[in-house]
Amino acid sequence: MKNKHIIIVVLLYSFTLPSCGGGGGGGGTNPSVAFYGSIEGYVYAAIGSAPAARIALDAQPGYAPLTGASVTAIAGSSSKSTTTNSSGYFKLSSLLVGSYTVTIAKSGYLSVQNNANVTANTTTRMGGSNGINVPPVSSGSIRVTTNVSGIKVSIDGKNTNITIPSSLSYTFGSISVGNHTVGIDSTGYSPVSDQIVSVTAGNTTQVNFELISPGITPPVADAGDDAKTFIATYYTNNGSIQDYTPHEYTYTLDGSGSYDPDGDTITYSWLQTGGPSITLSSSSAAKPTFTPVTDGTYTFRLIVRDGVNNSSPDYVSIIAKRPSGKLAYWVIDGSDAEIQTMNADGSEFTQITSNTVDDQNPKWSNSGSRIVFQSTPTSSTPQIKIMNSNGSGAFNVTNNAVSNITPSWSCDDSKILFSQADGGMNTNDIFRINIDGTNLVQLTNDSKADLEPIYSNNCSKILYVNGSGSDYDIKIMDADGSDQTDLSNDSITHYFAKWTSNGRILFTESQYLGASVSLFVMNSDGSGKQSWPMPNGMPNVGIPVMSSDGEYLFYADDYNILHVMFANGSADMSYGVYGRCPDYHTGP
Repeated sequence: MKNKHIIIVVLLYSFTLPSCGGGGGGGGTNPSVAFYGSIEGYVYAAIGSAPAARIALDAQPGYAPLTGASVTAIAGSSSKSTTTNSSGYFKLSSLLVGSYTVTIAKSGYLSVQNNANVTANTTTRMGGSNGINVPPVSSGSIRVTTNVSGIKVSIDGKNTNITIPSSLSYTFGSISVGNHTVGIDSTGYSPVSDQIVSVTAGNTTQVNFELISPGITPPVADAGDDAKTFIATYYTNNGSIQDYTPHEYTYTLDGSGSYDPDGDTITYSWLQTGGPSITLSSSSAAKPTFTPVTDGTYTFRLIVRDGVNNSSPDYVSIIAKRPSGKLAYWVIDGSDAEIQTMNADGSEFTQITSNTVDDQNPKWSNSGSRIVFQSTPTSSTPQIKIMNSNGSGAFNVTNNAVSNITPSWSCDDSKILFSQADGGMNTNDIFRINIDGTNLVQLTNDSKADLEPIYSNNCSKILYVNGSGSDYDIKIMDADGSDQTDLSNDSITHYFAKWTSNGRILFTESQYLGASVSLFVMNSDGSGKQSWPMPNGMPNVGIPVMSSDGEYLFYADDYNILHVMFANGSADMSYGVYGRCPDYHTGP
């Protein structure tokens, strides 16, 4: 029997199990690195927010490194942190393979989160070539405009690597709130100073630079004077006292004072820079118009150009307000007089009487719910009547054979002052009567006519006009008719006296009836007489009445067209509506 030999060949394979930590033997490469990778990137913030000493070469234009920002990568319970260096660079190494949430944070800036996948033996770049941009907690924008394209812009002394495009404007976003210095590279032009601008949260601050070629005189822009205007409706008449077409009131800007020292032709460029948004009729006209839409200050910039250079900008501000309250007045409608009302802003134009008698001289009650007026039936004498503010419910207060005119209310709306002919003298005196026609009391007894009686604000005094021919004076007396005092004792015509909101007396004055009229104011004792300020070119002021807040005057001009003006004389507007003897109430 032969011996059989079995040969067993054992192949030995060398392998190493992954290690979960701990020491190890000798040298050689640790195979476990195959389960780790890295994350890196650059963090930037907008120039004007990042406190960097320089700009990294690979930062996108307008941005600079955000140094000292914390960067934390988290995957499950595993996390690792670092901070950005002076170039805004960070790197997190030896991260286990997996998906990470990376948070970038720095005081004063919003936290930014990004997701990153770590793969073995690979460095993941976050943000790509533009890096990761981190905005400040509170920020706004700066819009830089120039008259030349290709100009470099700096913010806070740092070159932004931005040049102005052909649109001549560039907006820098994510600028931290506060003051910033904006400059441009004016090489090849006359030196241009840096400008300090204030950035507010959520808003865009405008800064404009005008570059001028050396040795050439630029034009001069004149946007006109600051002014006031109205938000209101005015009318054009279509041939009838009741047939009008309404229009929204517009304001005309005036750049016609602009010029070029060299005599060159100039072009205009207007831009609204503040206030409620509106549309200019033209941005290139010398005198564009706009319609104010709400109370506020509307600001505009004007730049003119002579074909070579732009002017420095000039700015103008227009304050617009909508008058509040209601007006009542009377008009001639065919062969008789009727009473109309409208809001002080010109809206809700309404005729509230329509009959064959003359209804005139309306006065609002203090409550605004009623109107007292004089009514003259055909071939009869005027009587005092009261009606509701819409014209309904009219009834007589007086009903006698003598003339009763120019009524007004007591402070509690229970009594009426009016002027009544006394018969024997054939002149008018002042009377008081209850609104139900009882308790008639005579307050004056004069050989001259006593007209237009009106109580003071507290009803302790009565203001009225006294005179004949062309000699009329302003007089005042106590509410009971005593202490009658002449405040304007001379031989010319004083008329249409009314109380101002602060207790002074507003009145008109002329050399004789029918002559040119001037407006004056004086104290309640006749002292301190002053001319009232008037807008340039304003027509004669007849029968003025002041609003309760003292801001507006309403009046009829020489052609019986109603007007409103700011009481300080800063602006005047014609409603375009025929009307006489306007009376004002604050209105419901």
